[in-house]
Amino acid sequence: MDRCEPYADYTILRLRVKEQERRALLALGFGEGAVVRRVPTAPSGDPIAFWNRGATVALRKSLLRRIDTAPTR
Repeated sequence: MDRCEPYADYTILRLRVKEQERRALLALGFGEGAVVRRVPTAPSGDPIAFWNRGATVALRKSLLRRIDTAPTR
């Protein structure tokens, strides 16, 4: 998920994270099947922001590398 293009929509396919991280992501609406939109990133490139369920959430690349996604059509 760390290579998502800005302004594109993605469906979350799988979370390959620890249980504590999984619970936190699910509370933010980042569960399997959720559709999220990447928004423009800070100049440093980390963290990366996503829009989901009416809120913008910034996540570190180290976490995003463990979230599998596919472009939403």
